[in-house]
Amino acid sequence: MTCPSTSGANNAQAHVREQKWFQAYQLHEHIRKSSLAKFHLFFGHSDTLKQAVFALRQEVFVHEQQISELDEFDWRDQTEDTNYFLVTSTDFSPVATIRFQTLSTTTVQPDRFCVQSDYRMQHIGWDLLTLYELYASFHGFHTSILSAELTAIDFYQKLGYHTSGDSFYEDGILCQKMTKKL
Repeated sequence: MTCPSTSGANNAQAHVREQKWFQAYQLHEHIRKSSLAKFHLFFGHSDTLKQAVFALRQEVFVHEQQISELDEFDWRDQTEDTNYFLVTSTDFSPVATIRFQTLSTTTVQPDRFCVQSDYRMQHIGWDLLTLYELYASFHGFHTSILSAELTAIDFYQKLGYHTSGDSFYEDGILCQKMTKKL
């Protein structure tokens, strides 16, 4: 993350500087105080990172949920504009991931969000999605829109998401569109 210089030489931008540094502090504190503090956290789209992300998605979505590989690994995974958050254990085994996807200059869409089965119910997913939202807000996004599996609607509602529209099938799973102001 890049923050403006703390130098007072350009005080015309003082409000922006203070806002960006405060947001960076919030990100740092979220990680430090959350379940994510005991893990390694990565962001980007390097080949090594993508290999770990894809292995975890293969395990969770393809093997556990029986989603076809053609549906799970789409064109977005082939672009340089697509980034991923990856949480790994201390031995660098993949624990959780979420794909960072922009819909517009103000809207992000978290997707391909999963937690490895041995690490579920430990608040990791909650903390990772919250980090995603803080990161998106830091970069000027105002809205998050996602497709939630019907079984996950309660989880997302607890995080402040609201349902909109009718249910629909995505990758063979019944889903609901959900929105949150960041």
